[in-house]
Amino acid sequence: IRSLSRTALPLPIILDEILVRFDPERQTQTLRLLYEIAREHQIFYFTCHPETRNMLYEIGENSHDIPFTFFKLTDGKVVTV
Repeated sequence: IRSLSRTALPLPIILDEILVRFDPERQTQTLRLLYEIAREHQIFYFTCHPETRNMLYEIGENSHDIPFTFFKLTDGKVVTV
């Protein structure tokens, strides 16, 4: 991501369940790295695991300079959490 963005415009990053096979420590480290990358890129992270959302939220709470929004699919509609 960083290498490509040196020679091109920063594009959005779309991730889907990349942490499924990670242990909890690696999940946390990866999410912290994603928040660091989010300083320069828009990131869309898709998950159906509430634990992952909770970890993202906790790390995001400590990253006040990076805006983040959570969405949820409810009754076929996307709503802000």
